[in-house]
Amino acid sequence: MKVLIATDGSPSSLDAVNEYCRLSASNPHEITVLIVDDVQPYGVLNEEMRLSVEKLQNQFALEAFAAAEAALKNHGRTAKLVERSGHAANEIVEWTEKNPTDLLVVGARGAGFVSRLLLGSTSDSVVSHSRTSVLVVRPAKHPENVEHSPHVTVAWDGSESAKAALEYLATWKLTPDSRISVLAVLPRPRDLPEEIVYDPKHLQEQKAQLDDVCQVFRQHYHHVDTH
Repeated sequence: MKVLIATDGSPSSLDAVNEYCRLSASNPHEITVLIVDDVQPYGVLNEEMRLSVEKLQNQFALEAFAAAEAALKNHGRTAKLVERSGHAANEIVEWTEKNPTDLLVVGARGAGFVSRLLLGSTSDSVVSHSRTSVLVVRPAKHPENVEHSPHVTVAWDGSESAKAALEYLATWKLTPDSRISVLAVLPRPRDLPEEIVYDPKHLQEQKAQLDDVCQVFRQHYHHVDTH
């Protein structure tokens, strides 16, 4: 599997590195770390100032990569560095389109240099426009150096997209003590009398589908439940 980790050197982007490594502990992935230098309006700067800004951007990129490389090394992983210039979200998506990528990893919050923003709007834009599966990592909930088993919740509606998500998750070799929760939300049919919440037949069909789905995961994991 080929993985692209977009980073800006912020604590959130390092959380993304650590969470990806935790979830993929048993997967020998090929990892690329991408850093985007935000293009500035150099027309208003003289040549000396422009070169100074470019030098700072390059220094920042090297420091961001060093931080990501150190985090990966702690998990026994290595990666190659790619540095691009332009709009962060556009460059990230364009890279995945031009280079075969199975998974894109980004942090949900970040801190950038000048107008470099690898956070909120960037991760939202990447999720909306990328054709590659995206793992968006929120700030860590657990204290550092505290081991905890992964808990993955899969939203299920019986659609082809939901089936694809389950098939994709099945390719991940999570630890056997991982917990898998499959969540299905059934809309209330409009044509039912007010005193009836769900169509019993429809509800039974959904439960049967969920049971079939869970059987696949129960072959590999100890904790699988439905909601």
